[in-house]
Amino acid sequence: MLRTEREVLFGGAAGPGKTSGLLMAALMFANVPGYSALIVRKTYTDLALPGAIMDRSHEWLGPTDAVWNDVKKRWTFPSGATLSFGYLDSARDHFRYQGMEIQGLFVDELTQIPENQYLYLLSRLRRLEGTSVPLRVRCASNPGGIGHDWVFRRFVKSPTKERAFIPARLDDNPYLDREQYKKTLENLDDITRQQLLEGLWVKDEGEAIFKREWFAERYDASDMRHRNSAVGHYIFWDTAYKEGEENDYSAASVFHLSQDYRIKLCECLREKLPFPELTWRMEELAERYARDGKLRAVVVEDTGAGTSALQTLADSSRLIAPYLKPFRPKGKKTERAREASVWARRGMVLLPQPNAAAPYLNELEEELFAFPNVEHDDLTDTIVMGILYLRHFLAEGARFAGAA
Repeated sequence: MLRTEREVLFGGAAGPGKTSGLLMAALMFANVPGYSALIVRKTYTDLALPGAIMDRSHEWLGPTDAVWNDVKKRWTFPSGATLSFGYLDSARDHFRYQGMEIQGLFVDELTQIPENQYLYLLSRLRRLEGTSVPLRVRCASNPGGIGHDWVFRRFVKSPTKERAFIPARLDDNPYLDREQYKKTLENLDDITRQQLLEGLWVKDEGEAIFKREWFAERYDASDMRHRNSAVGHYIFWDTAYKEGEENDYSAASVFHLSQDYRIKLCECLREKLPFPELTWRMEELAERYARDGKLRAVVVEDTGAGTSALQTLADSSRLIAPYLKPFRPKGKKTERAREASVWARRGMVLLPQPNAAAPYLNELEEELFAFPNVEHDDLTDTIVMGILYLRHFLAEGARFAGAA
């Protein structure tokens, strides 16, 4: 709370009071008129769980003069200062805060959040000239999660005068029954136990199926010559939708098949899409890639909502029906991924360069290069689906290029 660096991460073991520390830090300037703070977690459910940070704020602030707005999820204090709660559930949720002006950003479980969303939220930090409240970012997190690599790199490995890392250890909290808590962690795998019990920034490198070095060659997705010279466009959908409040994500990947029979990833999306929005989104994406006459297939995983989407679109959409191809996955996800990784290792799969034409890239890479140790794997599923569907082309290209 008293550190002077702009960005501070309190991270490591579970149980040392990270969430309470984060809420305390957010409330430090609640007596200052005009002060605005934002607390963020990955999902709204994460915020609202019993004992989670938003629930804890009600326990602390409910008996005070602070006023809660349940629509805006915001506390307003007698000074006029505000404390808001937000989430970053989808790839574009950070744009929800586009017009926001805050002096304090507080992120709970930072490793669950992609780097590009975190960096975008930093742009919301600003204040009026002469204001005494410092601009601050305070984060709390355990190791692991999709953001493990970038959080470790930014805070633990490379601290600066503006960024600090404070190790969080179980022994920091004298009020926790530590012996009983240690027993609850005994059944975890070695990596997770080291992360939560000892706060070690380790991960299971042996489990990763796709290696970053296999994708060293990149192409510029903003250069339309790649699209114009493509032999065909292929869209792959993992709808993964289920009814209820906790809907899974639908994901799609689009590949260009190049003239040398390599495939170039040109677009990814991941959204929560209930019916009928799901089928509308599938039609819209297909329409964009059909304009040049090179759309060859819209491949849909033929399970769950994918089966319903295939039937609905086949009956109702003249545009997309001729391109629909059901894909029935066989074997375990990891087995399919290892099969697909062969073609990535041979250099037959190209990812785009990181630029404005590929806003999804950071989120995709964090998932792809950590798979299967990830919270969400839907984007990786569509990549694997695309490689396996197009592998006969990749085989031709590999033979032509003399790939091993």
